[in-house]
Amino acid sequence: MKTIDTLEREHEWIGWMAECLESQIALAQAEDILPEAAYELLSLYEQFADGRHQDKEESAFFPELLSSADEHEREVLQKLLLDHEAERRHLDAMRQNVLGAVYGEPGCVRAFVREAHDYLDLHHAHMLRETEILFPMAERLLSPEADERIVKAFEAIEGGAGDPHALREQILNLHQRAGLPRPPAA
Repeated sequence: MKTIDTLEREHEWIGWMAECLESQIALAQAEDILPEAAYELLSLYEQFADGRHQDKEESAFFPELLSSADEHEREVLQKLLLDHEAERRHLDAMRQNVLGAVYGEPGCVRAFVREAHDYLDLHHAHMLRETEILFPMAERLLSPEADERIVKAFEAIEGGAGDPHALREQILNLHQRAGLPRPPAA
C-alpha cells in the first residue's frame, strides 16, 4: 500500500531526527548549554514531522480511515490526534526554551531537556501505536481506490514543500553534524 510505504519512509526519517534530538539532550546536559544545532533541529521538526508529515496524516490519511472505521478504530485515531497536539505543545515549549537560553534566561536549558525527554517519550509511544495498530488497521480498511486518493492528497501537500530528497539529505547532514553514524538504511 503506497500510503503506508510513504508514511513508513517518513517515520524512518523522523527516527533519524529523534536520534539527533537525543544527542542534543546529552550535550545540553553535559555542558549546560544548548548546542547550536538545537534550533535548526526544532525548525526541521516543525517543518517536516509536525508540519508535512502530520498534515498528511490529519488531512488525508485519518479522514479516509474514519469513513470506514468502527468505534474502537475511531478511538485509536482520536488518541493519535491527541498525541499530535501534545507533540506540538512540547515542540513549542522546546522552542521557547531555546530562545530563552539564547537570551540567558536561567533554567531554560534544563527546561529544554525536560521537554525534549517528554517529547521523545511521547513520540516513541506514538510511533509504536502507528506501526503496530494504525498501519495494520489501514491495511484492513483502505481499498486500492482509497489508497490512490490518499497518495494524490499527499502529493498535493508535498507540492510546494520542495524536494523530499533534499529534506532527507538535510536530516542526514544534521545527523552527521551531531556526530552520529550514518543510519544503515540511508
